[in-house]
Amino acid sequence: MFEAHELTDEYVVDESELAPLGTHEEFRELLVELVRASVPEVFALCEEIGDRVDGVVRYWGLSHEDGTEVFAPHGGLNGRFRSPESALRLLSRGRTMHLIRVGADASA
Repeated sequence: MFEAHELTDEYVVDESELAPLGTHEEFRELLVELVRASVPEVFALCEEIGDRVDGVVRYWGLSHEDGTEVFAPHGGLNGRFRSPESALRLLSRGRTMHLIRVGADASA
């Protein structure tokens, strides 16, 4: 299995000393496992318009072990937060907003 590495200028691999990891198909399966092990949580911050009259996705977010990234698909603030909950708290000032989690564990 692959090791997770932070991609920095200091992290350099001397490929000449390494052998390929299996066949093309086996290597691809290793990549699939790496992605599954490190996939971020996907969520949306949705604004409630009126009293449940309508709603809109104001922000999309990705949360991972290093923090939470949020971007506004229709323009506006993009930012980094400690968690989806802190993004909701800071971005919803004066508006009714809901944290909607996407994916297998989406129960909130």
